Amino acid sequence: MITRRRSSLLLFALAGAVVAVVLSLLWLHLLLYQDHFPSDGEEWVEVEIPVGTSVRAAAGLLHDAGLLDAPWKLRVAHRLSGSGGTIQAGRYRIRRGLSPAGLLRVLQKGQVALVAVTIPEGWTKVRTCAVLADSLHLDRTGLLELCSRPPGRWRRMLELPEGADLEGYLYPETYRFAIGSDETRVVYTLLQHFLSVFGEHVRAAADSCGMTMHEVVTLASIVEAETSRDDEKRKIAAVYLNRLRRGWRLEADPTVAFAAGKIGDRLSYRDLQVDSPYNTYRVKGLPPGPINSPGIVAMEAVVHPEAGFDALYFVADGKGGHVFSRTWAEHEAAVRAYRAARRARRPR
Repeated sequence: MITRRRSSLLLFALAGAVVAVVLSLLWLHLLLYQDHFPSDGEEWVEVEIPVGTSVRAAAGLLHDAGLLDAPWKLRVAHRLSGSGGTIQAGRYRIRRGLSPAGLLRVLQKGQVALVAVTIPEGWTKVRTCAVLADSLHLDRTGLLELCSRPPGRWRRMLELPEGADLEGYLYPETYRFAIGSDETRVVYTLLQHFLSVFGEHVRAAADSCGMTMHEVVTLASIVEAETSRDDEKRKIAAVYLNRLRRGWRLEADPTVAFAAGKIGDRLSYRDLQVDSPYNTYRVKGLPPGPINSPGIVAMEAVVHPEAGFDALYFVADGKGGHVFSRTWAEHEAAVRAYRAARRARRPR
């Protein structure tokens, strides 16, 4: 028969065991689940997790990066989670001080670091590739080569004519890429976005105008280069379409700048004589392809130009817009007015 004293001792032992278990659980919680962010501000660390990395190997990589003080903690957190989830490969940007359980969640959910890259309307493929390469740590030469010689499946997807490359199809937008994305994935993302934006409504309008997608993008790129004002794009598109219908040369300065490699620079009369299929002062019709990547407003302007707009010329007005003219005499007068205003603004 158990004495009262033995019963008391048993109760004390049981209580002590419960307390020990509770304290152990609290200790384990603090050890594995409690974040300990540095007091001197947030500090982020980048770490690469290769494909096929095990939990044990990931723990070693996090320890080497200074994100985990003891590799066993991640392994224990993984066992206790009971999820059995695998580690996702990628380049991560992780805040220092995250608990082992928090680190495990990041790696299992594949919360890889993202880099935002903005491509504005009117950028050429050279400029776009340079920014993508610098932002995502890619090889500039390899990226440009891919855009200059796209694989056949991409050419078929975009219905590119013989000799055309991806100029014009690297759609301007702000993208968020995972660090570690390769050149193919990056470029394909831009092309897919172009196709989604061009859409069936633009394609249908192009068909009704008797234009191919490549012709729409080509003319839209010229419109994009001529003005940043959305309210003028349908008028400028109308001018060029009017000239095309008459069989006139487009005489578009941006195509000459593209041919001469002087984008953004002032052109000379000598530049207008450059021997290139992109020189629309010498060659009739559209150039062989786009000269930049136009946005959706410019593309829609081409398939929905300003209705009843019969102007054939335009020139800058010196205030960010343009003066449109129906006749050569009107155009010459507008040019003289623009030059006089420009001379008047020069410091004396």
